[in-house]
Amino acid sequence: MVAGRADALLIRGDVVEVAFDWKSDVLVSPTTRAAHVRQLERYLLATGARRGAVVYMSLGEIVWIGSALRSDDSDARGGPIAAAVAPL
Repeated sequence: MVAGRADALLIRGDVVEVAFDWKSDVLVSPTTRAAHVRQLERYLLATGARRGAVVYMSLGEIVWIGSALRSDDSDARGGPIAAAVAPL
């Protein structure tokens, strides 16, 4: 059994639209970033959210993942989800 929890969810009506995971890391390696994205992907699958964001508070950076960046929902069931980086 694996346990985890998103830091915040945006819910409209009875639909989870966005999952957020805040990170306080100051130095983030590519390997750690990839692990953070995989963790958020699991939150998306568990909640049914169509997109999510890893928010690096110390770096002032947001990494968005999810359906806003893919052409259809077929990737939501196990394929890689595109990521985009934006400043806070």
